[in-house]
Amino acid sequence: MPDLAGLRKADECRKPPNADVEWIRLNQFYEDAARAEIVSRLKELGVGLRDNTRPLEINLLRRIIDRIAVVYDQSPNRFLVDPAGARRAEDSPEHKSMLRALRLAQYDLAWRRADKLRSLMRQVVLRFSPSDARGAVVLRIFEPYNVVRDPSPDAPDELDSDRRFALLLQGDPLATTESEQLWEYWERRDDRWHMAWVDKDGQLVEDQPLDRREDKSGPPSFDLDLVSPYSDLPCQVVYDEYAGGRSWLPPPSSRTAWVECVNALGNDLWALVVNQAHTDRFFKTDDTTAIPSKKGPGQAAAVPADTEIQDMSPNPAIDESRKLLDGYVKLWSVTEDLPVDEFLNRQTATGAALKASERALQARREAQVLLVPEDERRAYRRLRGVWNVHAATWTTEELAGGLDLEVEIPEIRQPVDQRELLEGHAKSQALGSKSTIDLIQAETGASRAAAIRIYERVALDREQFPAPASMAVEQSGPKLTGVSEDVPRADLDGAPSVVQSIQKAE
Repeated sequence: MPDLAGLRKADECRKPPNADVEWIRLNQFYEDAARAEIVSRLKELGVGLRDNTRPLEINLLRRIIDRIAVVYDQSPNRFLVDPAGARRAEDSPEHKSMLRALRLAQYDLAWRRADKLRSLMRQVVLRFSPSDARGAVVLRIFEPYNVVRDPSPDAPDELDSDRRFALLLQGDPLATTESEQLWEYWERRDDRWHMAWVDKDGQLVEDQPLDRREDKSGPPSFDLDLVSPYSDLPCQVVYDEYAGGRSWLPPPSSRTAWVECVNALGNDLWALVVNQAHTDRFFKTDDTTAIPSKKGPGQAAAVPADTEIQDMSPNPAIDESRKLLDGYVKLWSVTEDLPVDEFLNRQTATGAALKASERALQARREAQVLLVPEDERRAYRRLRGVWNVHAATWTTEELAGGLDLEVEIPEIRQPVDQRELLEGHAKSQALGSKSTIDLIQAETGASRAAAIRIYERVALDREQFPAPASMAVEQSGPKLTGVSEDVPRADLDGAPSVVQSIQKAE
């Protein structure tokens, strides 16, 4: 029977101290759902407005994580290759079936989400699950605090080598015994994976997804009836750096400190404005009963003739506090490989200036891009294994076996002048290093498959709906070699249009 209690104890020995609590706190800050945590922390620090149940929440963490998660900024180009490394044609049935399976799985969106969460918590676990409702395989992403593992000592960073692990499907990961939980428990026995849904006590629940018995009058046997039918384990760990034999990468504790620091300073600045950014009036008189009880705009009061009125203007140092907050925000940006002016006084930069300011971010991306080919290759094999088991149920064809997935990661999208973009791609096309499809991807951010469809649609539009001669505009600025003078312009600022570039490529 599944031993969930023993698995939890084994996981506690492998994870860094208080890692689950730290990961949960990070996720709450990222999802902008940490009000209770912020209120409690402000009270501990004694800052901000007293008894304020809705304090200021400066959610810079989401902005930071979304900026540093740049590997899947654009959809990768994916191809099928045989064991010899030869690519299958993009119009082949195998390639089209692969694209359809990935489209139904919303593959790019899933990887983009996984990229953000692993940038936040340094690793996530992907579960390739069959969805009869969608007729496809979907990627479910599990945060590290929703995963417990018993790694193998010889390969602790490989989930396939684990003795056992479990994924929390429902419930609070830090719940007490009174709370309901549903776990997906996996255990490797005799080189075969067994999987069962269990409750918080490790007891099998009534419905089991892998139970294929015709006679279900009695409970299934974990050893005999709940064996995984998939060729590969449908789960995978994705790290944000080379794991190097580490089962868990520790959570970045400095991030929670920065979030709490910025929120504390922001709320203290708010308290300064409310409590000290005004003038206090004092009355010096022997007759205190004659002091007005009301004050403010439009209020008039009579006081004895010998009353001395004094206005006191405190010095709350609001400007100094704001500058301190700005300085901390800049320092936080630098620690996350972002430009120092990422959030404050940002100047629009392009070309060499932009590359220099984002050198650290680019270095981070280049290191993570090296992980992508193997991550995606293994992920596709798992997706294919699940797909082919359920293809008959979904009345669809199986994905071709014996082929691996190969990816190309496009360049990061940077703000660039339209003329510079088009002229740069025109030169690359002339040198043979880029194609018109690459240009369309750079302009639109579309996937390769979508860019090909755009190209085909534009070519058909040009044939069926030629532009009238009156729309031709004389091109100013540099002219691209091979572009006809009578090609219609899409804009009027001197830059060649996409149609011109397509014509040149033809």
